[in-house]
Amino acid sequence: MIKSKLCMGHRCSFKHLQLFKSDQQGAVMLPGIFMAMFLVAMMYMVAGIGRTLLETEGMQDAADASAYSAAIIHARGMNLIVFINLLMAALVAILIVLRLTQTLLVIASVALFLTAWFTGGAGAVLGAQASNAAVQVENIYSRTKKAIFPILKGLHKTQEAVSVVIPWVAMGDGMAEAAIYHPPASGAIALPGSKSLPIEPDKFPVLCEHASEIVADLAMVGFSFLLPGVPDSVFGVVSDAAGEAGKATSKFLCGDGKGAPPSYAKKFKEQMPRANGMKECEKKPNSSQCKLAERELDRARPRRTSGVCRKNCTFKEPYERMARRARHVCEPTPGRILLSFTWQESRVRGEFVFDGKKWNEESRQILSQRLRPELTGPPCGAFGLGDEWNLDSGSRSLESPLALCSEPIPFLAKKSALGARRSHSYREVTRIFSCVQEVTRDFKLGSKSDALGGKKSSPRSPFKMEKNVHLGNDVFQIRALAFGSKPGAGEALEFVKLADHQGRHKGSRMGANSNIEGRFVGLANQIGRFSVAQAEYYFQGTMPRSEWMWNMNWVARLKRFRLPSVEEIKKEKVRRKKSSSRTRTKISKFKVKKQPRTAAEACKKRGQKKCSGMKEKLRLLDGLVIH
Repeated sequence: MIKSKLCMGHRCSFKHLQLFKSDQQGAVMLPGIFMAMFLVAMMYMVAGIGRTLLETEGMQDAADASAYSAAIIHARGMNLIVFINLLMAALVAILIVLRLTQTLLVIASVALFLTAWFTGGAGAVLGAQASNAAVQVENIYSRTKKAIFPILKGLHKTQEAVSVVIPWVAMGDGMAEAAIYHPPASGAIALPGSKSLPIEPDKFPVLCEHASEIVADLAMVGFSFLLPGVPDSVFGVVSDAAGEAGKATSKFLCGDGKGAPPSYAKKFKEQMPRANGMKECEKKPNSSQCKLAERELDRARPRRTSGVCRKNCTFKEPYERMARRARHVCEPTPGRILLSFTWQESRVRGEFVFDGKKWNEESRQILSQRLRPELTGPPCGAFGLGDEWNLDSGSRSLESPLALCSEPIPFLAKKSALGARRSHSYREVTRIFSCVQEVTRDFKLGSKSDALGGKKSSPRSPFKMEKNVHLGNDVFQIRALAFGSKPGAGEALEFVKLADHQGRHKGSRMGANSNIEGRFVGLANQIGRFSVAQAEYYFQGTMPRSEWMWNMNWVARLKRFRLPSVEEIKKEKVRRKKSSSRTRTKISKFKVKKQPRTAAEACKKRGQKKCSGMKEKLRLLDGLVIH
């Protein structure tokens, strides 16, 4: 505009050119334009780097999610195996309940037979019913055992399958988590520390032990719920018998099952004498001999108050026959402990005549009789009526048997005139009916086929932790590697080029020596292409190692990323060698594909390019990833 005004219509003179050259208006505008372009470029550079860092953070989130998701799957797999262990214990508890029920019925039937005299034969009837019930429970036990054993075997196989499949499920879940829910990542690989869960088969008695604990807990809950006001002492006898029976059968039911079944010794209070055929009743409650024994006990029972015979009172009948037998079996002898006695005591008035040498009882009259039941001391002796224990009951022609012992009469020890007579009343033990002694009975609990264990019990056993595995080992670690496209500044990259005022870029291509791109965007790109993370699954709590696979407390957490050291790699190799052959071969059983061993191998398996130098890149990221 200036030039046009000065030189319009004619040539510019030298004077006019000098004037134009010395004019400085608008000179600042030119550097301002370049500065504005530079500031805009820097703004877009910051936006581009921010976008790159956001994508890098998204990649890190993808790696974290992949590792944590895989660790959660591993923890759930361990909890699933724990659940199957508990389910197996519950099934075995059913068998134990049936076996203990049968054992208690057998013990109850024997105890009822031993108390048949107390109850006048009613105990024998109840004992027969208890014995029949024990037979029925045995049949139920056999059928239940045939149904449960295949289930236990199937659950054992299921645990093996879970231990092998879970790492692959975790790897797939980690891929899906990164690819679907974290768009910056095109995929991820979650590398488990072991090809399978670190478990191995346990012994079958461990399963039986936990099943017994379930039975005990249910029994305690049932008693407290059904009978809240009843004191514990009421159930003392039954609980002791159940406990001793369970203890005696535990090794047989859940051990190796070799040899004959164990015997169970139990102390009983047995009343003597026993009727003929009572032993047969214990074996065959419905036999004819058992029924004859029941009738004999009923006919031998005396009246409750007087102790006299009820019917059929001759010496040949059960009343007198059992009383005579009791004189011999109930006689106190050294070393023998009798707990109580039942006898008949009579008040007698006798007429005595002196024959010159001794007093003889010419006639006697029974004034009264009474039954003395279950007294702790014997009828004759220091605390009885006399020291003599007369084993001879007399001739069968006598109207009543000779006394067992009688109260001492003072004048019988003195001499008198020939033919002198005296009358005196005294007490005597006319008959002894029974005594109680403590006996120990042995019971055979089941047969060889009843054993739950045995050589073939391993396919039905639960699982436990491997011996050489400890929490925090590399086997519990899950390392995830997330892949993504090379992050960049996007549209802002064109404006970043304008900031390179040194002219090292030609056209639209960024030069390799660019300070801005090389130092900022390039570094972010290299870091952002790969993201790594680490998580672990572990048992939460302070329970002992033996309880880890019986409590569902397995959880997962993120950890700082760290590659395994050389020592840890060596220990893992030693652990695999020491693991049982069953654990080493369970992967081949299920024909699963081989897992990638290294990050580079996993990278290639995902179809990624530029997987070389993966170990060095992971070492670089080792110190950058912190949780």
